[in-house]
Amino acid sequence: MFKSFLLFPLVLFSGLISICSASPTLTPEELKAFYKEAYAHTVENMQSTKADYSQYFAKDFVMHMDGQTLNFDDYVQFMLDIRKGVDNVKIEFKDMIAENDGVATVHTTRITKNNGERITLNVISFFKVRNRQFTSGHELTRLE
Repeated sequence: MFKSFLLFPLVLFSGLISICSASPTLTPEELKAFYKEAYAHTVENMQSTKADYSQYFAKDFVMHMDGQTLNFDDYVQFMLDIRKGVDNVKIEFKDMIAENDGVATVHTTRITKNNGERITLNVISFFKVRNRQFTSGHELTRLE
């Protein structure tokens, strides 16, 4: 009886450690699907708002993009400001690799501006995901 009494707190403590340290990990296919969903609901959606971005990007999100580093608020404002002169954005994924908590893509972003001008960007990106939110991103873009 005495031994089992001492083991109970140890078992309980071990269980709490397991519960607290467990983080819901997405499979590679789930990470890819999450990335595509997030971009469809934010970047491609011309009516998306800061609240929409909050669903997919963590408050401590940091974006490293073409020599700039932006926090969550700056990144969202940047994306919303760009949208003012844009009618349409379409993303075509060429390659996508997911592993652990990261997703890497090579994709083409096709933009139609309000004046009808069309822009094509080739993008290489790498994002980290935690709890179904992007925590950091790195993007290099090249105007085609």
